[in-house]
Parts: sequence; C-alpha cells; structure tokens
Amino acid sequence: LVQRLHMARVNLPAQYNPPTYTDTRINVYAYLVVTDSDVILIDTGVGAGNKIIEDRFAPLLTPITEELARFDISLPEVSIIVNSHLHFDHCGNNAMFPDAEIYVQERELEIARNTRYTVTNWFDYNGDRIKSIAGDMEISKGVKLLASPGHTPGHQSVFLESTERNILVAA
Repeated sequence: LVQRLHMARVNLPAQYNPPTYTDTRINVYAYLVVTDSDVILIDTGVGAGNKIIEDRFAPLLTPITEELARFDISLPEVSIIVNSHLHFDHCGNNAMFPDAEIYVQERELEIARNTRYTVTNWFDYNGDRIKSIAGDMEISKGVKLLASPGHTPGHQSVFLESTERNILVAA
C-alpha cells in the first residue's frame, strides 16, 4: 500500500519561485507506505508554532492524524519515518512519532544542523531517533533509500519494490 497524504497548502513567495517570480500556493504531500512488517511515512509535512514559517508561508495545515486515519493508521503504528530532506515542509511533524526511527542522509543532517536551513527543532529534538545514513540503504524488505542530491545536498528518494510494480518517491 502506497498512499499520498495531503499535509498542507503553503504560500510560495516569489523569491522562491523562479523563473516566474510570482507568489503562488502549492500543496505539500507526504507518503504512507504499509509493508508486511512496517508502517513507513515518507516526510511529515509542515509543523505548527513557528512564527517565521507562519508569516512567510501562511500554511493551511491538514492534521496528520486525519490523513493517517483515512487508512485506519494511528500515530503509534508508524515505525519508520524517511525524511527526503529537511526543509520545513518535510520534517515539521517528526516529533509526533516518538517511537519511529527517522532516516536522514548524513550530509543533509550536517547541513541542516549548521546553517539557517530549516526549523531545527522540528527534526532535532530531545528524544529523536534519527538514524543518519551515507548513501543507499535498504531499510525494510523492498524499501530502499537512494541518495539523490540535487534539490538539497543530502536529498534522498525512496524506491519501493514489489511483485506488482515498482515506485520511486522522489519528494
């Protein structure tokens, strides 16, 4: 099972939107992957309570609990989180999953911790269960993380392999 979850709509200020340089609203998604052994969430959307994010991006949030409930999944059932990268709209709800292991590329973690890159406390908090990895890695049967730098230096994609079809979530 792979399902797209609508996490928010955010204003994308013109400065972030070349080549058109006009303000626009965009959707923010996460992906739910249910395997025989794990419930995996690829990204966790935009968090709440950060004035800079709220003023600059004006997020209209969809509660993650509601999106998961559409598939009869509760927060404690999520065992693995994969952050494709650590921009604010991909890691904002990580702390809602205290028992989940969180996979992030080592390079992404280093940059996010040492620059004004994102909302640090949305991914780097007391009790986080971050597993930093370097490169490609299988994290569950048929679920592989692929280093895919470009959008950010430590970006990763998720390759889902099954007998029915293969899916690449590039986020």
